[in-house]
Order: sequence, then structure tokens, then C-alpha cells
Amino acid sequence: MFKKEATTIKEQVERLQQRGLEISADDQAEHHLKHISYYRLGEYWYSMQSDKIAHIFKPNSRFSDVIALYRFDLYYPFRVSTSGVSSYPKALPLG
Repeated sequence: MFKKEATTIKEQVERLQQRGLEISADDQAEHHLKHISYYRLGEYWYSMQSDKIAHIFKPNSRFSDVIALYRFDLYYPFRVSTSGVSSYPKALPLG
């Protein structure tokens, strides 16, 4: 059976950086990994990987882009409606 060891949020950030994902202090990576999760965000950085087996990122892959894709995917359905009127809920934070 496949077994993965649990890692801390800090270890997850280090692992992503070692694999080539650019993470700046402004990205709040630990916050996002804690509240969204490593595996959920993995769906968004998957296309940024040059080696999907070893999970190595393509050059210029940025964590900020991962979060931008996640937010777009999360909030886009609220902005588009068949009537052409925005149904974006004002209570959802984008930043």
C-alpha cells in the first residue's frame, strides 16, 4: 500500500521551493497551504511541472500564479450568469 509521511506546512513550502516553485515572502504560502491545503493546490500547479513523476517545476513557475488560478476557478462561476448580470457575491474576499 502507498504510504506518505505527514509533513508540516513549513516542510511543504521547502519541498515546493526545492522542486523549483518560486515562493516569495509576499505570497503568504504558509497561510494558503494551511487554509486551502497542499493537495488541493496541487491541482493548480500540476500544469506548471516539467516532470510530473519527480514533481519538478518548469522555470518561472510561481506560487502567486497558483493562487491566482485557484481564486479564478473558485470565484469565476459567481461572476458569470446566463443573464449577463454579475452575480458575484460582494462578501467573498479576493485578496
